[in-house]
Amino acid sequence: MDAKAHDLNFVLGQRQQWIVPVYQRHYEWETDADKQIPKLWDDLRDKATERLEEERTPLPHYFGAIIYSEPSKQEFGAVPQRFLVDGQQRITTFQIVLTAIREEARNHELDHLIEVTNTYLFNDENKGMKDVSKERFKLWPSAFDRTLFQSITLDEFKTVRENNTPQHFFNTGRIIKSGTPKLLLAYHSLCLSIAGFVNERVELGDEAENAINALLEGFLSGFQVVVIQLDENDDAQEIFASLNGLGKPLAPFDLIRNDVFHRARKLGEDDERLFDSRWKYFEEPFWSFEVRQGRLKRARADHLIAHAVVAETARDANIAKIATEYQHYARDRAFETVADELDVLLAHARNYRLLEEEKEGSAVGRIAHVLRTWDLSTFHPFVLWVLNYVSDDGVRKQIFGLLESYLIRREICGLMT
Repeated sequence: MDAKAHDLNFVLGQRQQWIVPVYQRHYEWETDADKQIPKLWDDLRDKATERLEEERTPLPHYFGAIIYSEPSKQEFGAVPQRFLVDGQQRITTFQIVLTAIREEARNHELDHLIEVTNTYLFNDENKGMKDVSKERFKLWPSAFDRTLFQSITLDEFKTVRENNTPQHFFNTGRIIKSGTPKLLLAYHSLCLSIAGFVNERVELGDEAENAINALLEGFLSGFQVVVIQLDENDDAQEIFASLNGLGKPLAPFDLIRNDVFHRARKLGEDDERLFDSRWKYFEEPFWSFEVRQGRLKRARADHLIAHAVVAETARDANIAKIATEYQHYARDRAFETVADELDVLLAHARNYRLLEEEKEGSAVGRIAHVLRTWDLSTFHPFVLWVLNYVSDDGVRKQIFGLLESYLIRREICGLMT
């Protein structure tokens, strides 16, 4: 490893592309009081105020570390790639800060400052680029956040709000917090904070241009991060998992994602294609929504994994350690490819969703209604197994009828289900 402290002018100003690997979690920084975005804003406001008031010599503000690895062979002329192992939340937020500062420069028609911020968001286009549409961005987020991030970096805030994400805003223009991506919440929050700061400084007698320039200078010169480059002997994904065990805990599904794509890369499978063709299904909001089954209220994804492991192994699984349970299952089954492994999980996922969404008129809807009524998630693995491995609809209906009869008779007799 090689570690050095740099200001953001150096970290963000180079011709490069920071890439967020598929296995990393989505953008997670939050905007509530005492969360990451308000704390960052407090630091940024202080740095800008120092420069405007010139009361003391500005000191660097250290803002954590960024760990990255580089491909062993990169083509001459192409934009150098840097794969983020840890620090994607910071790098993404840094870019969002720049877009928010740029938006305020737009509001005041300060073309010079708009162009300055763009130099930290985009690489200059040239004929050495293999894919200009990709390499022009200095940050290439994971697939889940990519479309929204590109909209924020390419478009004005009004376009983002009215054309690209209208479902996340009230007609008054106020943002809807529930269900809105955290990336959009962060951008919106920073835009409001920066606009408020500039207005305050104008009321105190500063020029708007000077206030915006102070924000930009305080951010790029005043913030420093420790940049750590891994060498070819360091295992990036293992380091990611261990580092994040010390910070905000990874959700079980984050750990499973990390493990899945770790193994896929070792087997030489295309992780981007694997994400788009299979894993993307699990990134839908349906799976992160928390539901209660028995005593446990957890994300649907956690319940799915537990039920799928039991269905496939016919043994009990500890949902409190479901990521470990899944890893043991996947290794014991020794799938030929990770794609094959995910096909099995996808089949169970689609059937699980049937149990949640199917109407009572069908055989699946009927047994789902019975299990919900008596809160009998214990039988979900059995039902998932039937749906996945019994293809005859008539036989399925008979099995579900027998199961319902069994449950109701035991209920009538006052016996445990």
